[in-house]
Amino acid sequence: GKELEASARAAYEFITDNEVKQVGFCFDSEERNYGCSPDGLIGYEGGLEIKCPTLPVAMEYLDKGFVPMAYYQQTQGCLLVTGRDWWDFVSYYPTLPLLIVRLERDEKFLIDLQASLNTFNHELSSLTEKIGKGR
Repeated sequence: GKELEASARAAYEFITDNEVKQVGFCFDSEERNYGCSPDGLIGYEGGLEIKCPTLPVAMEYLDKGFVPMAYYQQTQGCLLVTGRDWWDFVSYYPTLPLLIVRLERDEKFLIDLQASLNTFNHELSSLTEKIGKGR
């Protein structure tokens, strides 16, 4: 899938007339509690997640026109980290039409996700402290 990502990005830019800015890993804040690795950022409001699945999977995505739950969670996480308003999910297979599904912020989901991430970080910090004291 990674080999096709540049082609998928170019197809997306052509179809949508959006310029995609490639970036590295993004953190939620200077404390770097959690982060994400976007496939691109669009303007000041959007982002991009590209998937280049096998032909049968790409056909299923196109047929149903949906974002699988794991990718829904991933894109919402990107929205949480970056503070952006929307994220385009793209499914690309070279001989098929490009699937683009725009996801808006799901504030209830984001509140729950942020609480879960904060709980995880707290528990990780406590565990790390206990391990450090055991030396």
